[in-house]
Amino acid sequence: MNSLYAQKTQHQAARLRQSGALPETLGFQPEDVEYVLAMCDGEHNFASPAFLPQHRAILRELIGAGLAFRCPRGFTGSAPVILGAHWSVTGRCNLKCRHCYMNAPEGQAELPLAAMERIVKALCESGATGVKLTGGEPLMRKDFFLLIDLITENGLAVTNIYTNATLIDDRVLAQFEQAGVHPVFHVSFDGVGAHEIMRNVPGAEANTLRGIRCLLEAGYTVTVATSVDENVLPTLEKTYELMREMGVHAWGMARPMAAGCGKKLDRIGDERFAQACEAVLLRWKQDGKPF
Repeated sequence: MNSLYAQKTQHQAARLRQSGALPETLGFQPEDVEYVLAMCDGEHNFASPAFLPQHRAILRELIGAGLAFRCPRGFTGSAPVILGAHWSVTGRCNLKCRHCYMNAPEGQAELPLAAMERIVKALCESGATGVKLTGGEPLMRKDFFLLIDLITENGLAVTNIYTNATLIDDRVLAQFEQAGVHPVFHVSFDGVGAHEIMRNVPGAEANTLRGIRCLLEAGYTVTVATSVDENVLPTLEKTYELMREMGVHAWGMARPMAAGCGKKLDRIGDERFAQACEAVLLRWKQDGKPF
């Protein structure tokens, strides 16, 4: 179940108590606003049936007016230390990418769920309200959706997921729907006809494209990133055309990081890469900036 916790902004709440007046711009009955403000204690879940849509509307206004802020469950601080985290939840991966910055093809491990729960608690104590999940391939975790439940039950939102999309299908999408999360998906796709050269697994290109289509058909926001080396460079025009035809929400390209497996790759020079980017940029503008 989704959760929504909030905490009072201490100096604003103190000033409110001193003045005895609520901002007129809130547009709600003062007793309703006072009730919602009193429930901003980090313990009451505004997403539960105990609260009406009007209460959640008041909460949005309180947050907008600086009288409260969203927080994870149980947070008692006066302000968050961090807003969120980019979290690698596993080192395992089902591909063997030539440019993997964390050497996932060599076989990495992952922490058990109990250890992940301790990390979630630490994030809550920091006041974080959102996480971006990556790997390895995050969907390789057998307990991935248990982890999703653990995160959301504690008042953190799963805002983004970084994936190779090969494991995305209708069954997985149904699990996302059941979990009540609707993240932005960031998918890696390394060029029409070149993807499998980079990923070193037969069928990876077809499976990634199938996964992207599944996500788009289900209404998710999908952004695609292409790592460009000598093999991918000649495919950029066709890759751009495919991304435009598929209707992805954003597409970008970059050279692989010189880390992990990527240290072994020959890096395209700045001038050649800039020229390739300019050619795609010109086409993108001519097409009316489709994404």
